[in-house]
Formats: sequence, C-alpha cells, structure tokens
Amino acid sequence: GDLYAANVTSVVAKGSSSDITLREVGIVDVTTMSGDVDICGVDTSLAVQTQSGEVEACDVTGTSAVVSAASGGVQFEGGPQVATIRTASGDVAVNLTAQERYAVQTSSSSGDVDVNVVSDRTSSRTLDVTTSSGDITVR
Repeated sequence: GDLYAANVTSVVAKGSSSDITLREVGIVDVTTMSGDVDICGVDTSLAVQTQSGEVEACDVTGTSAVVSAASGGVQFEGGPQVATIRTASGDVAVNLTAQERYAVQTSSSSGDVDVNVVSDRTSSRTLDVTTSSGDITVR
C-alpha cells in the first residue's frame, strides 16, 4: 500500500508497489520496486532507491542525499553537503539552493547535459549526476 508520513524523525520504508509521500522528515531511507516517491523537507540524510517510478525531492538539506532510479525521472531541489543521483533511464533535473558552490560532475550516455551553475572542484559540497539514457539539467 501507499505511505504518507509527516513531521517525524526518521522513516525507513520498503515497498513493492507503493507511492510514498513524506513531509518534514529528518532521516529518510526508502526502497521501492515501483511507485512514485514524493519527499519534501529532509534535514539530515536522504536515501531513495526505486526500480520504476518518479522521484521528486524538495527542500533537501543536511549531510547527504542519494537517489537511485532504474527507470523514472528525478526532480531534486535542495542544498545537501553531498548529493548523488543515478538513473538508468530517465531525465534528471536538479535545482541547487545552497549559497555555496558545488563540485559538479555529470554524465549521460544518451541525452543532453545542461549545467547552469559554476562548478568549483575545490568545494567540499559535491553533486554527482549520472544517467545512461536521459537528459540532465542542473541550476
């Protein structure tokens, strides 16, 4: 079934075919086979793995964010210390909100890459986005 949670310290969820909606959660660890993941307000760490489904994450801060989607797009907005986003097939759109610069690394085997932020290789903040088939946009 579907999951909704708000204003909690942490959520660890594993589902086979579930839509997951989370609001204002400290630590998120979500794994799903299919279904959409909609998360807004993560202030410690974020880990999302899905085989098939869209991932939307907004207001993500804290130390780390890792999003992995085999088939499905990712929309990500926030300013975590380290962000890693991987898709096999799907577009990735990232909106960085932190004032500090990031060391940005992107790779798409088949798709357009559009990076509209200044990458600073010396920054301790990192963004690493990889997709096999899909477009990547970073703002």
